[in-house]
Amino acid sequence: MSDPRFAHSTLSGVCLLVTDGTHETPKTLEAGVAFIKAKEIVGGVIDFENCEYISNEDHLKVIARSKPEQGDTLFAHIGASLGEAAYVNTNREFSIKNVALFKPNPAKIDGRYLFYYIIAPRFQNEIKASRTGSAQPFVGLDSFRRHPIEYHRKLETQRKIAGMLSAYDDLIENNTHRIKILEQMAQVLYQEWFVRPCQSGRLPKGWEVKQVGDIVTLHRGKSYRSEDLADDGGLPFLNLKCMARDGGFRHEGIKRFHGECKDHHTAKAGDIVVAVTDMTQERRIVARAARVPRTHEPFYVMSMDLVRLSPIHGIPDAYLYSMLRYSKFPDEVKQHANGVNVLHLSPDRIGQFEFPLPDKARREAFGEFAEFIFEQCDVLNLKNANLRRTRDLLLPKLISGEVDVDRIEIPKR
Repeated sequence: MSDPRFAHSTLSGVCLLVTDGTHETPKTLEAGVAFIKAKEIVGGVIDFENCEYISNEDHLKVIARSKPEQGDTLFAHIGASLGEAAYVNTNREFSIKNVALFKPNPAKIDGRYLFYYIIAPRFQNEIKASRTGSAQPFVGLDSFRRHPIEYHRKLETQRKIAGMLSAYDDLIENNTHRIKILEQMAQVLYQEWFVRPCQSGRLPKGWEVKQVGDIVTLHRGKSYRSEDLADDGGLPFLNLKCMARDGGFRHEGIKRFHGECKDHHTAKAGDIVVAVTDMTQERRIVARAARVPRTHEPFYVMSMDLVRLSPIHGIPDAYLYSMLRYSKFPDEVKQHANGVNVLHLSPDRIGQFEFPLPDKARREAFGEFAEFIFEQCDVLNLKNANLRRTRDLLLPKLISGEVDVDRIEIPKR
């Protein structure tokens, strides 16, 4: 006997439109209308900070086919990002490319509820099973439109479920905003203490020009096979997906590794890693640095796409990391990466970068302040990890009806 709480339909049956964005590549600009591709859909949100832009003329052509609006759900249905989804929580104008668009019918399904239905394990597993292609996995629009769904019949129940789950996401977003503010504080202080004093072309007293190789040792990560990676078990694995574009760490990118490794292939909380490979031609990842955050894991295994930089001669970790993030280092060093489909950077190029090393007292004072900031970021990231874990445990139980929404306490925002 079917559960009377649920209705049965197809995805197209509860949506006003199931389509996708353009498959062409309009000319990109430094400014204009945001042009969102699959790689800008990260962790349930749209990354407008690191996207490309197109002209308003090209934008109007694209949205004639698919105009994203507040309340819609975007779904990456091609390539390595397949399965990533985001809820459109803005009235901002933007276009999409190679991204599916689900426009909910408000008479049948709540927009946020649809988003959570889409990211729940059942839908993800079912839709990924229908993918085609090996080198470039793909799910066609017909597969989406015909896909059967079983959803809560009452809109009131849908809204309660969406409200509960979005409360967790709102807390995560608030913490993420606080992290950005803290990182901006470290950047502003670095610029004030170490960039402005050198703008005259003369080094302050006690400073000297050094190469990165003079103050660090480099450790290359481990070569691996796709079968060495899994979703569960094993050891946490740092890879290119852990590197945020333009620097910083992405927790969503951590994978799990099953295999042998040596000590120099590992990293621990507070260590600094730099990307030496880039799968894109924009050079947004190669030569970018990230600080390994404090989590519940004692250590991580590194991919060969990363190198770990260990400071020597009493150089504070927080100072070194800030120099790699906020100086000319990434923009200059990335120019030495080369390749056709994949960009590769020789670790030697990292060691050859020259920079003004400040006197010991100043770099230690900065290191102490910056370390405090980065530790606060770790605390907030741990809170986010716990919030995500709780939300992800609740999500499939609420969507399936296993847990009654009226029996769960909504977290305070």
